Amino acid sequence: MQTFIVKWLPLVAGDLFSYGETTVTYVAYDAANNTAICTFTVYVLRFYCEKVAAPKYGLAAFSEWDYGRFAVITCLDPMNYAFPSLPPPFYACGREGSWDPQHPNDPFTFPACSRE
Repeated sequence: MQTFIVKWLPLVAGDLFSYGETTVTYVAYDAANNTAICTFTVYVLRFYCEKVAAPKYGLAAFSEWDYGRFAVITCLDPMNYAFPSLPPPFYACGREGSWDPQHPNDPFTFPACSRE
């Protein structure tokens, strides 16, 4: 039975990856000092939330926060257009990457503004 010793560079077992790109190298060697090397890159993204098209006859302003992205919507011409029902103060897309966590696989659209 052969015994192999493995080193994991630049991290040690149990370390967490931070946001960004980390190149990981495994070096394994045996008692006869034979070595094998495996190198790969790990990409850790903060979050991924697609920008959604602005409401029809409206605007959407997007910004980011620690837990994802959020958007505030408004009608372009509030004197003549309004939302059929009052939208929430903001929409959020969290780390799960969905603007609508109740229906994460469905396409998301903001409500459209309509003539009053």
